[in-house]
Amino acid sequence: MVPVGLIGTELVQPVGARFPRPMKVVVRFGQPLDFTRYEGLEGSSAIRRAVTDEVMDAIVRLSHQEYVDTYHERPAA
Repeated sequence: MVPVGLIGTELVQPVGARFPRPMKVVVRFGQPLDFTRYEGLEGSSAIRRAVTDEVMDAIVRLSHQEYVDTYHERPAA
């Protein structure tokens, strides 16, 4: 997996704007991430969280955005 960071998207369509504006956006590609160490463990929620955190960390480094350490609640069964 190759992480990708986007810079400037908040200028294309700011919160509350009805239409996007033509603006330059920077796309930065990171080094490929290797998750082969988790082969066979795909069913583990802890492993999924670890992989997600690693991907998000790479994106934060590429995009210089702030990482928000909150997760979406799972819906009730």
